[in-house]
Amino acid sequence: MIFKKRLFAFIIDYMFLIIVFVIVNIPQIYVDYVLNGNFFTKAYYITYYIVLSSAFAAYICKDVIHGKSIGKRLMKIKVLNQKGENPHIWQLIIRNITILIWPIEFILFALDKRRIGDIIAKTNVVIGE
Repeated sequence: MIFKKRLFAFIIDYMFLIIVFVIVNIPQIYVDYVLNGNFFTKAYYITYYIVLSSAFAAYICKDVIHGKSIGKRLMKIKVLNQKGENPHIWQLIIRNITILIWPIEFILFALDKRRIGDIIAKTNVVIGE
C-alpha cells in the first residue's frame, strides 16, 4: 500500500514541477520564437538554465514543510526520522539529492521498499495525516 502511495506521490510531484517549468518558460519561448523568429537565442538558454536550476532546487527541497511534498499531502504520507519525528531540513534535502541516480533509486525502491536517500538520511516514509 505504501509503495503505491509513494509512487503516485512521486508522479504528482514530478508532474507539478514539469507543469511549472513549462509555464515559466512560455513567456521566453513566445518572445524568442513568435516575436523574434529565432527559438535558440542566448536569452532563451539563460532563462532555460535558470528555470531548470530553480526547478531542481525546488525538487530537492520539496519535503521541507512538515516532511510533506504536494504529492505526499495528496497521498496522505509523510517523511519522519528514525525517532518518528519530523526530520531535520538537511535530512530531507539529502534524501532528495539522490534522485540524481533515479534508475538505481527506483530499482532499490522496487526491491527493498526504501530509497537510497531514505537509507542515507535515516528517514522513513509513513502513512500519516
